[in-house]
Amino acid sequence: MAQARAGQPNTLTLTAPDLLDDADWGGEDLIADRVHGLIVPRRDPDALASAMLETLADPRATRTRVIAARRRVEEELSFDARMDAVERIYEELAALRKETPAVWLPVREKH
Repeated sequence: MAQARAGQPNTLTLTAPDLLDDADWGGEDLIADRVHGLIVPRRDPDALASAMLETLADPRATRTRVIAARRRVEEELSFDARMDAVERIYEELAALRKETPAVWLPVREKH
């Protein structure tokens, strides 16, 4: 099982795990169960064993999940993708500023 840390998307790219625990690390925002990997309940050895057997029994499905996870990381979670998203936000804010007149408030002098 992978335990998330800062930089988890990079870890996913390097290791491409197929089994992840459902610990409260925000993985549900990164990984869709059965699309990018198998998410198992934390501290549930029977569920983990079952997921491990499923992974070993169906290598084609495992490979499909691993490829989907890597593609998601590279296309949506990479540094470039995140910077593109930030740039779009700034462009939207700049466009709003052009459309909205500035409101000037009087400055109160300190007494």
